[in-house]
Amino acid sequence: MSQSTHTPTEVSPTQLLRNLIEDAACGMALPEELHDALTLLEQALHLAPTSPHLEREEVAA
Repeated sequence: MSQSTHTPTEVSPTQLLRNLIEDAACGMALPEELHDALTLLEQALHLAPTSPHLEREEVAA
């Protein structure tokens, strides 16, 4: 179960991600929560989804 108390319905996608980054610095956010928050933000901004497995050169292209 998630350690963080933040849910997507409480705050905007950008604030959710910022909150989770702060929580992660204290060891209180799970990697899955950060991934989900980033996915939510990408969807809200109509951006192409990113993957944690992309090589640096592919991201720059």
